[in-house]
Amino acid sequence: MRRAWTVALQALTLMMLVAEATSAETVVVKVAQGQLRANVRHLRGSEKQMLKCSGIPYAEPPVGPNRFKDAVPAAPWEGERSCSSECSECAQPLNPAAGSFSKGSEDCLCLNVYAPFPLLSGVPVMVWIHGGAFVSGDGGEMIYGTDSLVNEDVVVVTLNYRLGALGFLNLGTEEAPGNQGLKDQLMALRWVKNNIAAFGGHPENITIFGESAGSASVHYHTISPESEGLFSAAILESGSALNGWAFKNDTRSNVKLLLKAAKCDPATASEPAAAVACLRAAPARALIAPQTAFKSDEDKQQRALIAFPPSVDGRFLAEEPCALVAKRSGAAVRTMAGFNSAEGIISIALARFKGGMAEFDAGLTEGRGLCLPCEPCPASRSTLRRWAAETRRHFLAGQPLAEDTLQGYVAYSTYNMFFRGILDAVRARAKSSTVPHFFYEFDVQSELNFAKMLFGGQEINGSSHADELGYLFHNKLQPSHDFANDSVEVMTRQRLLKLWTNFAKTGDPTPEVSDLLPVKWEPFSLQDEQYLYIGNTGVEMRQHPLRNDCSFFESLWKDVS
Repeated sequence: MRRAWTVALQALTLMMLVAEATSAETVVVKVAQGQLRANVRHLRGSEKQMLKCSGIPYAEPPVGPNRFKDAVPAAPWEGERSCSSECSECAQPLNPAAGSFSKGSEDCLCLNVYAPFPLLSGVPVMVWIHGGAFVSGDGGEMIYGTDSLVNEDVVVVTLNYRLGALGFLNLGTEEAPGNQGLKDQLMALRWVKNNIAAFGGHPENITIFGESAGSASVHYHTISPESEGLFSAAILESGSALNGWAFKNDTRSNVKLLLKAAKCDPATASEPAAAVACLRAAPARALIAPQTAFKSDEDKQQRALIAFPPSVDGRFLAEEPCALVAKRSGAAVRTMAGFNSAEGIISIALARFKGGMAEFDAGLTEGRGLCLPCEPCPASRSTLRRWAAETRRHFLAGQPLAEDTLQGYVAYSTYNMFFRGILDAVRARAKSSTVPHFFYEFDVQSELNFAKMLFGGQEINGSSHADELGYLFHNKLQPSHDFANDSVEVMTRQRLLKLWTNFAKTGDPTPEVSDLLPVKWEPFSLQDEQYLYIGNTGVEMRQHPLRNDCSFFESLWKDVS
């Protein structure tokens, strides 16, 4: 009998301990819509704790009659709402390069908040906008685990936004106004501004940052009057609104293709009401999976994955990006921007996947994508072809695109697809702004360069497009083993985390020099074009990034200047 009581008492004690542990691992947070029950856990590799609140709706699901429309704020809820699980990613191709299948849901407009715990007040906030060519991706922890950032005492927010035609179809009407994805981000930023104090964040110290299409999105928010006042600083990683792939003002040919894919009459492309009615009746998968095949001849080189990028909508983007930048829009926002040394490795993956390199080589011969926004472009086709021939000589020694000329083609793609648009954005800010702006080059090679391995560019020197993400975030694609404290992996991660979070906290990425960051990162100027070089052995200040390539293209522009 005594043994039975002992066992019962032990069981009861265990139940009480479990209950106490459970209650200690959750906390209720009050936001404008209602109460949220969030989880608390230890940060990866740290004694510090983090509050994690996932799947918070910031907008109503844009489904049914609301498909293609601007989102509306999420309605309040009764009682407590659990925020222990991420919501679905937004509807997108299963494989952005291949299409054919789709995943995700239209009910996806949510965000995730990660905050140091116990909750404090006045903590700097960093809002992450994911990339993915405006057609894929999400803010989840598969790629964007935030432990290391939160360990630096910042609140981090990640978010989802509509993608592809669902997020960017522009028919010039209220039913399909265009840039729904960017305006989803805008609504999320408003939610953060109004609610982040409940998580200990400072609503007047918000930095937005993103990579690739997410970086271009960040740039769009800095130049759109609609986003003014919602953040005080911005970090652009490998993308700007001035990149050729980040903007297209006429998508009518792709609208016809979309209608055809949805089994609608392509002739209704000129009848917005009829087109929208048919497209709303189609299943989401009919609009998502085939998008990656939508490309006109001039798009093949640079926009193979982006059938529906941002466009002028008369509101969020009242004018083309070049015009907004020229008007000094967003000049008061502190900016940190940069590129990776071998961004163009992503173009190798595309060329190989699309069935060989002949199409990309033909594009180089024709000069497809050679002309960039805000820069001179020849009116005659013969001049453009001559530019293309000289470009081939400069980057590929005049040889065809093949396995033995990939390094040169990567250099060309790095410059033309990413670097030039980013440099133009930073130059414009340096010309028109009184606040400091910072420029960097990331050139680290280690086991954390997960994107380089994914794209199949291990034989190419330099850091691939998206490689820096493996150092800022933890992701499920990285090696699971630990690295030595003095390894390139650990030292680079520590450097990037300090630079990024210092900038978010103070507006200065190097407020003081240290063993980890032994040089002062000087702001970018038009005269010297100073930038921070981040390499395997550390950091150093340099001047005039990719100077030879810049000089080459500027010599071409003399034809039309």
